[in-house]
Amino acid sequence: MGGNGWYQSLYAAYTQISYDTNTGATNSLRDVNQLLFTAGLTKIAGQRTHSLNLYHADEDPENPTLGSHNGRRFTGFAYNLLYRLNA
Repeated sequence: MGGNGWYQSLYAAYTQISYDTNTGATNSLRDVNQLLFTAGLTKIAGQRTHSLNLYHADEDPENPTLGSHNGRRFTGFAYNLLYRLNA
């Protein structure tokens, strides 16, 4: 895409969150692995730029049995309209 004003994007990020266990052994139950995916579609049309993004995040607990309540899944959708005054 791109020749007719349409552009696409893909993005992924991985984060590992670990908590200090010196203050208590159960702090490690909050440790999670985060994975975020973003897919985007952008249309440039004159002075307007339309962006559409889909987000999906997944948190897996390091300890799947005792820390399972800390796992989360998120899905989101975003639309953005940019109007350029100087175009």
